[in-house]
Amino acid sequence: MQLALIIIINKMKTQLLVLAGALFAGLTSAAYSQATGIKSAYYSAAAHCSASTLKSWTCGVACQKNTGVTNVTPIINDAKGTYGWVGYSTKDNQIVVSFRGSVNVENWITNIDFIQTPYKNIAGAQVH
Repeated sequence: MQLALIIIINKMKTQLLVLAGALFAGLTSAAYSQATGIKSAYYSAAAHCSASTLKSWTCGVACQKNTGVTNVTPIINDAKGTYGWVGYSTKDNQIVVSFRGSVNVENWITNIDFIQTPYKNIAGAQVH
């Protein structure tokens, strides 16, 4: 099961959406939006595209389902096995950050570092 993390920052509110490769029965939320879930799944899929197709937002269905994404920058750390991207959705007025799920031992070791620390540029925000 691939696990991908998508952080959508919209009008200074941070929503953290964790997508799994399968839906778990019994998990419901009053705030759930199927449209947002589907959009997020395609953002997640784009984290598996090549850096060149991400930059031009031409990575096939994943990009076609979320049009209007610009300023895409791949995030790559070969030593840690980290791969993702950040971009701007002109359609939704959102900054989108998406990371591919863990694919090797280095990824899982990096995942162990989950302690959050304050992010000084946005009051109340935390990162890890």
